[in-house]
Amino acid sequence: MLEKHTIGYERAGIYLNGHRTEDVFRLQGPNTSAPCRTADCTTEFFYDGRERLIEEKRTRAGTTTSTTFTLLPSGSIEKEIRNGAVTDFTYVGDQIHTLTRGGSTQRYWYDDEGNLDCVTVHPGADKNLDCNAPTGEAVSTKLLADYSYDGLNRLAAVKTFKLTTSGGTTTSTQEKSSSYGYDALSRTAKQVEQ
Repeated sequence: MLEKHTIGYERAGIYLNGHRTEDVFRLQGPNTSAPCRTADCTTEFFYDGRERLIEEKRTRAGTTTSTTFTLLPSGSIEKEIRNGAVTDFTYVGDQIHTLTRGGSTQRYWYDDEGNLDCVTVHPGADKNLDCNAPTGEAVSTKLLADYSYDGLNRLAAVKTFKLTTSGGTTTSTQEKSSSYGYDALSRTAKQVEQ
């Protein structure tokens, strides 16, 4: 047995329309000291009256961690609390506008097609100045992630950047890069990570 799951769909004897309420599992991966290798691990899911996920509890080796979600009437996440760490979201329409965590705020920028174009630090960033630097040009010290799309409006590449400040000077270095290829039916056929 490599992996075993027992899935529950009821809470207090009430069937929740196919939503998982509990996942009790064991997972035998290469890490012999992993908590779910020899003992059951549990993830519980809780929903509001509109069947939207509002809490997830994970129990691993006797330790329970919790993530709760405060939702807007539209169903978008307004606040996420993960083990006491708070993340706040703001939106314009149904698109994330800002994400604030631990005192720092990220700004999300979109192209004319509604695709996520880039993520920058906030405030003080400008989409025209800080997103999509031409090849060979220096990357903005406010850029956290850059997204590009192919001619059929499919995600072609994602680059993430790490900002480092030393002696009052901020530098930006590429952290990861992923590129994507598609088959004739626009299904992801290739992903290359660097």
